[in-house]
Amino acid sequence: MKKISILFLISALLLGFSCTHKAEKKTFKEPKVKGSENRMYSGMKNSGGNAGEIEVVIDKELWDSPIGDTIFYFFAQPFPALPQDEPFFKMLQVDPNAFTSIFKEHRNILLVKIGPSYKRGWKIEHDKWAYNQLVITYQAPDNEQFLDLFRKTRQRLLDTLYVEELHRYQTAFYKFRNPEVIDRLEEKFHIYMLIPNSYSLDVDKDNFAWIARETATSSQGILVYTRPYNSRDNFSVQSITNFRDTVTKYNVPGPKEGSYMQIERLYPVQSQVLSIDGHYAVLIRGLWKTHGAFLGGPFVNLSVLDQKRGRIVVVDGFVYAGKQDKKLYLWQVEAIIRTLKIID
Repeated sequence: MKKISILFLISALLLGFSCTHKAEKKTFKEPKVKGSENRMYSGMKNSGGNAGEIEVVIDKELWDSPIGDTIFYFFAQPFPALPQDEPFFKMLQVDPNAFTSIFKEHRNILLVKIGPSYKRGWKIEHDKWAYNQLVITYQAPDNEQFLDLFRKTRQRLLDTLYVEELHRYQTAFYKFRNPEVIDRLEEKFHIYMLIPNSYSLDVDKDNFAWIARETATSSQGILVYTRPYNSRDNFSVQSITNFRDTVTKYNVPGPKEGSYMQIERLYPVQSQVLSIDGHYAVLIRGLWKTHGAFLGGPFVNLSVLDQKRGRIVVVDGFVYAGKQDKKLYLWQVEAIIRTLKIID
């Protein structure tokens, strides 16, 4: 049976969960970098920048004012349910006069326009200057109206940016999918889920599968199992977490004899109701630990109702990455589990 690597245990003993990353507001000057020649279609270049980055096009004076502070501290808020603070998004400030060439190819761009000639409003554009790009424009005639507009719509903006980042991962994974594992999940569970070829099916037994990507310094796992559906109470946070702990106790052993994965109950899980391919679903985030060993990390669990078969399909992604930041690893497994479809 597959066990969590002892290498991870040693790293966890040395590091624990005490690391903290403080957000720092920065201004960036235009780098002297050549543009990519990777053209996707119609002569358009692929967008650049790193996952989890936003390029904010705003005057330096505004960036150093309450306008910039409001934008920065909202997007720099910690991503939920990680063992150490990591900002939701990192930001790069660019002056409008310098917003040319390579800056227009960034994956996420927030344009801030404030002045008497601008009407209050915001809009979202896809692939404006580069392929696989999201450009959001916020404008208002004065600072007060801008702040009011941003505060009222910022959560929708954050959700839009986050879903776009997950979609980018899904697009990349589709090009390098693992048809054998995908077919096995369809045969075994009557589901479709996009599995990249960097993942393998490590455990395959009655009503349980463990798909994993292992490197020398990190581990990304996806657990798949089902449970009977009796009532909406099955979708309560307590029911979902208790059932998860039962499954992992008997199926996800740790590095020591008698050790196993369980939810860290000292950290409250977060939940939200979703619709996955038209099916009622609940997504929860939290931290896992290893009973009997010093090992843990974040997880994201998606429970989806298959009313036709009277069951709940559960796909659960978890990450261990030692001393490394874990947010992007978690985004990757969440992008995978959100491709879940129930096959009728």
